[in-house]
This record gives sequence, C-alpha cells and structure tokens, in this order.
Amino acid sequence: LTTGPEKNSGKIQNLSVGTIVTVLEVAQKLDDKRVRGRIESPAGWISIAALDDNSTRWATRDLQRTNRWAVSQHEEIQMLTRDLEVAEATAREAKEGMAAWDSKLQDKETAAAEELANV
Repeated sequence: LTTGPEKNSGKIQNLSVGTIVTVLEVAQKLDDKRVRGRIESPAGWISIAALDDNSTRWATRDLQRTNRWAVSQHEEIQMLTRDLEVAEATAREAKEGMAAWDSKLQDKETAAAEELANV
C-alpha cells in the first residue's frame, strides 16, 4: 500500500493476502507497467495487475460482493423512483387544485366587477 499511484511512492504498509478492499479509482501506470487502484480503507494505492503479462494479478474482484452491491443500488433506485413518482403526482394534484381555486377566484372577481358596474 503506497501513498500515490506510482509504485515507488511512499510505502504505507503491506496488506495481508485476502484483505478485502474497496477500489475507488483505477489508473494505468505505463511507466510501472501496472494497473493501480486507489482504495478506501486503509487509504492508499495498491497494485492490481501487471500490464506486461496476463498472468500477474495482485487483486481480484469479489463478484458476489459486487453483485450484492449492484442489487442494493438497484433496489435503492427503485425506491427513489417510487418516491419521485409520488412527489410528482402530489405536485400535479396541487397544481390542479390551485388552477381550480384560481378559476373560482376569477369567477368571483368577475361577478364582483359586474355587480359594481350595475350599481
């Protein structure tokens, strides 16, 4: 684990094999011939894979964890979509109610104006 995306940036610590991390950003470092990832905790950069061969990997994606995250995000989007639909329907109803109120008010103003004109 290093402080920056370059392999030779300041070393923070070694991570144990099997440490689960959340990658926030990925960068291809051509000079280092590596794919590097900025991780959330502990904060820093790790090497993910070598660019000069297809066999060297220091980190792999946990597909089950990724799928659980994707499902939770999908459920959250569905919930927010339902909330938005309710808010839009409420706003439409309020707008229609205001239009009806405005129409009644105009009718009363017209009637009052006609009454004043007849006096």
